[in-house]
Amino acid sequence: MRTVVFSAVLLSAAALAQDTAQDFPDGAFYQRPEADGLLQVVFASHLAFVDEPRLCCGAQVDGAAYRFALFRSFDPTIIIRLERAPSDEWLLHTKTVDGNPNREKRVDPTAVVRQATEEEAETLLDAFERADFWRLPSKDPRASGLDGSHWVIEARIGDQYHYAVRWSPEASPVREIGEVFLEQSGVDFGAIY
Repeated sequence: MRTVVFSAVLLSAAALAQDTAQDFPDGAFYQRPEADGLLQVVFASHLAFVDEPRLCCGAQVDGAAYRFALFRSFDPTIIIRLERAPSDEWLLHTKTVDGNPNREKRVDPTAVVRQATEEEAETLLDAFERADFWRLPSKDPRASGLDGSHWVIEARIGDQYHYAVRWSPEASPVREIGEVFLEQSGVDFGAIY
């Protein structure tokens, strides 16, 4: 039964992802195309489900956008995005989506958008600067596993885009940026791994 449910979820995710084009660069999650393609479809469906804009692959963004996505194996996905609106104000979007096909009870996604203070925006931007984010390798040098989480940090300023993906990072620049996003959201998300 679980195989049938999981297959149905993947087919739904694939249909949804076809509508959203490409949300991450090829090979962002795995070197093997079939494994990478599967995660691309699942993760893109999470972003589409909560109306997250595409930042990569030719996307057009007014101003600047910085996003942290935490795709956890056993808990809802967390998506936090800081964007500079055309009005020059900073907005902080915090969203969750339960994408675990093994759950009997589905959890409705949550979404909160609020104006971020200049201090909050500076705290996040400082984390990117301390990490030398634009020079970080995009792909995780370690192999991904089955039980854990993918930490994805993305940034787009005009036509400049960069991302960094890490599998359940311990102490690392990607984890530090992600933790600043989590702190700035002000939400208790439970287990962070």
